[in-house]
Amino acid sequence: MIDKHLLTYLRYAHGLYNILVAGLLCYHGWTGFSIKKQRQRGEPRYFSIVRRHRKMGPILAVMGVLGFFSGLAVALLDKGLLEYPLHLSAGLAIVVSLVTTYAISRKIVSPDSPMRRLHLAIGFFILCVYFVQLFLGLGILL
Repeated sequence: MIDKHLLTYLRYAHGLYNILVAGLLCYHGWTGFSIKKQRQRGEPRYFSIVRRHRKMGPILAVMGVLGFFSGLAVALLDKGLLEYPLHLSAGLAIVVSLVTTYAISRKIVSPDSPMRRLHLAIGFFILCVYFVQLFLGLGILL
């Protein structure tokens, strides 16, 4: 069996890691939204921001999935998977949405692609669910 103190540190590490991922996803969403606004206004695009957005997306998707699996590991070591069903469900929704939005982003090839709107909607959904997830997690920790 795992030491209770170590388990406490793992729970806090999981929470802090996912707060970091949520903050990075907020920044990522802001850069994507600013790119969209530049495109809609017909302004010249700052390709450094576009490049950063394209590079960060897959990294953040992997980070989010890793956060989910670290939470599964901590739950298994602690009280079992179904001890916190809402937290588990929200985490699963985030993972499915991250993988989906990554797959959709690969299909965006033109400025007027209908996939852009779907990418934006799922990205907004991810941010909303992530904040719900953070509050559920804080309720578990505190």
